[in-house]
Amino acid sequence: MITPHTPGEPRPVQGGAFSDAPQVVGRYLRHRHSGVHSPNHVMEEPALLDELGPVAGLRVLDLGYGDAAIGRTLLAAGRRSYLGIDGSTEMTRAATATLAGTSGRVEGWTSRRSPPHRTPSI
Repeated sequence: MITPHTPGEPRPVQGGAFSDAPQVVGRYLRHRHSGVHSPNHVMEEPALLDELGPVAGLRVLDLGYGDAAIGRTLLAAGRRSYLGIDGSTEMTRAATATLAGTSGRVEGWTSRRSPPHRTPSI
């Protein structure tokens, strides 16, 4: 059950702002890139790539991309384009750095902003 906000107490962090907290983004990035023991490398990435099958020439729209490490992997495997959309300013910064030198791009978006009136080209 969702309870209403109690006056005088801090409001809960919502949306992408959660990932902007220094302890959250730092922990995520350390965990994500912890090497062969990372669940991303052991389970998530192999399962996703297996499910996708051949990727050459396809376009990707990634919602909630984290640091876009999978975007770099998909582009290296022949994806035609990669567009990530995330609500976290810090994850957008990390993803921009991850995709540097590739054709991939990311955009930050928050629920406080109006959605684009056009579909982003990917």
